[in-house]
Amino acid sequence: MPPHIQNLDLDARVADQSSDQCPQATRSVAIGTTRTFKETIVDAIKAYYTPTALERKNDAQVYRYVGAHIFRKFLPTGGDYAQRFFGNAMRGWSIKDSIKQFKDKKKGLEAYIDSTCVVETSHVIAGAALAAITLSLYAVNHNKTSLAIMTSINIIGNLYPSLVQRYNRARLTNTLEKLESRTPSQASPASY
Repeated sequence: MPPHIQNLDLDARVADQSSDQCPQATRSVAIGTTRTFKETIVDAIKAYYTPTALERKNDAQVYRYVGAHIFRKFLPTGGDYAQRFFGNAMRGWSIKDSIKQFKDKKKGLEAYIDSTCVVETSHVIAGAALAAITLSLYAVNHNKTSLAIMTSINIIGNLYPSLVQRYNRARLTNTLEKLESRTPSQASPASY
């Protein structure tokens, strides 16, 4: 056995479990903790939706380079122009509406950040499905025109809306952190 594998510190409880219990736990390697499969998946999902430092840098500048801030204005479901045109019919789609609903800026921002995750997920799933359909149609027909049209529809209908949600989430996370840094800690003596 190679030396780097021999030196791994496996949790004895996991190694001794019977095969019917193994799917519920994963081996801990040199950390000393046992994590369930569910915990691992939840952590991966949180990592995906948490904006990275690059995404948050300079007010989500990376998304501005690809034009997410411009595309955001034209979204039919809550874009700047749609809200101006439809007025009260678009109520509930904005950050301001979310803050009013919770009567607390912090809770409203957190709720809106959560909603960006839901919307992004729907666009990622729809985009993957449309990409699969597009590739299967191309495999059967070999029609480059339909491939270009379907790919363009997928970029406009799913990729850019997903980027807009990531752009919004990065900016809102920065705003939420600034808000939390200004809010006095509840553990401070002044709050008693």
